[in-house]
Amino acid sequence: MTLPFTNGDDSWELPIPATFIVDRDGTILYASANEDYTDRPEPLDIIRVLQESR
Repeated sequence: MTLPFTNGDDSWELPIPATFIVDRDGTILYASANEDYTDRPEPLDIIRVLQESR
């Protein structure tokens, strides 16, 4: 696989999916980024962070 073919243009950019939870004051409470798009945060982990930030 080549990125230009996958992207449909001449770029070699690799998008990286990311999840962030940011508090109202701008504090980052949770951050996750991984070049493997199949490796995503568990929904229960996200819910836990949201509940703890109340």
